[in-house]
Amino acid sequence: AFGRIMPSRSKTLALLAVLVVVERPVGAWHPPPPPTAPICRRLGGSCCAATCAPRPIPLRRPRAPPPLMCSDAKPAVSLSLSALARTSAFRTVAIAAVIALDITSYAFPLPFLPSHLAALGYGEAATSRLLSSFSLSALAAGLILVVHETRSPSTKSARTRCALLGASSLAMCAASAAQAAWPTFAMIYFCRLVQGALSQFAWFLSLAFAASLGSVGGMSAVAWVMVGNSVGEVAGPIFGAALYAAGGFRLPYAASAGLALALSTALFASAGAEAPDSDGRLSSDTTGGRSAPGGDRPPPPARAAPQTTAAAPP
Repeated sequence: AFGRIMPSRSKTLALLAVLVVVERPVGAWHPPPPPTAPICRRLGGSCCAATCAPRPIPLRRPRAPPPLMCSDAKPAVSLSLSALARTSAFRTVAIAAVIALDITSYAFPLPFLPSHLAALGYGEAATSRLLSSFSLSALAAGLILVVHETRSPSTKSARTRCALLGASSLAMCAASAAQAAWPTFAMIYFCRLVQGALSQFAWFLSLAFAASLGSVGGMSAVAWVMVGNSVGEVAGPIFGAALYAAGGFRLPYAASAGLALALSTALFASAGAEAPDSDGRLSSDTTGGRSAPGGDRPPPPARAAPQTTAAAPP
């Protein structure tokens, strides 16, 4: 019926359209056509690899992360150590250690000093005078410091106070070393006089410095100073008796001198880590805004001048 109704040309076109629609329906997946030869090969020439070969797409390399530190790690280490020496925790521990060493220096000779003086031929009266010399010089130095502070209150910075505490620890080291080198009655008496004055000076500086520092571990710096006092009272006689039994009279004083030298080094390092400005004040505030580490409060910010604007013409 189809062949009788349609003419030959129209019949051919309609049959072709029906076949195309049936063979390739709309929406079906069709495989890609086969690759054709390069233009140079289809024209009969030789293939040029530079123009006809497929070029690989260059992949973007991931950007390397920046290095964590430079190749020379010494400046980073020095910066971290200086930052640690400026913290309130480091200075609180150093102040408490100064007080502990001071009380230890007073208490550790008590177990063996009477027997040593008895071996040198001195009686109980000389022993009592020698033991009380520490407290007498501390009392005299305390009175002098109170009078001086009443007349001219000190406003020392953290750098100055750390340096002064380091110098007092160095003087304690020299006094202990002198008693270890020359254990005579006169030398011990003189050194205990010096240690008493140094003790009062160290307490004066330590309490004033601790009052300007922040809390450490939930406790104020002054409380940590008192903890150092208790540690020195408990550990002093034990320390002295143990070292005297192990190495004689000189060993406790030599060990005390070594501890004082290490402590003075730490305090001088903390003082060197704090750089003062041109007017002598601190260049950084490490107490979170309470007050400057040396007790000097930072100056209030300057008020901005009121700005006046001229009225615009109508």
